[in-house]
Amino acid sequence: MLYCQITSVCSASWRVGLRPDRSVRLPVLLAAILLGRLACPAACAETLISGASQTAQVDISVANEAQAAIARALDWLAAGQRPDGAWSDSNLTPLTALPLWAFALSRHPARAQVVPLAVDWLKGCVQPDGGIYHRKPGRGPLLPNYNTGLALVALSAVGDPALTPIMLRARRFLASGQHAGGDLHDGGLDYAVAQSGVDPETTLAAYEAMRLSQTSVARRGTNGTASDLDWTAALRLLDQQRPPPGDAGAFPSATNAATPALLRADGSMPYAGMLSLIYAEADRKDPRLRTAFDWAVRNWSLDRHPGIGRQGAYAFYLVLTKALAAYGREDLPVRDGPPVFWRRAVIEKLLSLQRMDAARPGQGYWAGDDDRFPEDARVLTTAYAVLTLEVALGAAAP
Repeated sequence: MLYCQITSVCSASWRVGLRPDRSVRLPVLLAAILLGRLACPAACAETLISGASQTAQVDISVANEAQAAIARALDWLAAGQRPDGAWSDSNLTPLTALPLWAFALSRHPARAQVVPLAVDWLKGCVQPDGGIYHRKPGRGPLLPNYNTGLALVALSAVGDPALTPIMLRARRFLASGQHAGGDLHDGGLDYAVAQSGVDPETTLAAYEAMRLSQTSVARRGTNGTASDLDWTAALRLLDQQRPPPGDAGAFPSATNAATPALLRADGSMPYAGMLSLIYAEADRKDPRLRTAFDWAVRNWSLDRHPGIGRQGAYAFYLVLTKALAAYGREDLPVRDGPPVFWRRAVIEKLLSLQRMDAARPGQGYWAGDDDRFPEDARVLTTAYAVLTLEVALGAAAP
């Protein structure tokens, strides 16, 4: 996926399933922010889990620096948007969905011009089946489930009621792509409906998109057809995706073979597993959530992507930030040192990596150096970094 295409970036957004003493509670404040309906000072952002609120550990000075970095990056992205509303390669829907999502969460002065153009371009990607993706001549649909998930998240963040019909059809499309039948793949999704395996990032993208776009209207469905996932099946899938003791991954991939197979065991997987469990309304005391958090504590590092070095670092920063924000723990009790307040650590890391564009004074971007993910695409890495900062701040950027 933009390993072939792009890693999942959708984010936790609201409080899910408030069954007493049962469900993990996602950050309510973060939810409203991701829906573009609330802004508050970064230094007083709160998260909720187990009914207790915590104040985000971000100093005002650090928050102000992060806001300035976001502004420089959004200036850069706005200058790079094409007249048709897309960014970069128009065959890759996420390269437009991700910057759109970043702008939708902001109060940037160019938002009013950038967002409608990008929305119109994404509307042009809507297929007769309701999916939001491109078809490439000779190759057919390009990762339709994955791309639809990211596009649905971006459109949800825009918050325009006029987009509801498109979002309903996209939800219906994703629901139709969920595996059913009680086998090892039941509850998950692969790149495309016709494929019979389960891809973890596509599955996470679908879970996030369905939760983020979840409203009373969306759950109603279209033409009598349900437009929600089978969340019971999702939990069953996650229950069987148990990593071997000591394994790096908390969410192994299942192939179309008879048994689950670990396709990738990098540091993104525990965080992806944590988010997937939360979206599926796992029990708050679920040992898999604690296992993933304990793994994060033991392997804490922002200087490398555990398991693969520097490759895919910006995708890793984003999934790490989303997962820890959703989990609701502000500090990591690392060994041999004081607790790490991860929000500040993530912000300071990204501040140190932003580059200034010599050709565009006052504008900045982020860039990777590997083409495997591919984080040599500056639009991709810059969108990842802006989204990471926005989630870490717990508030929409001014």
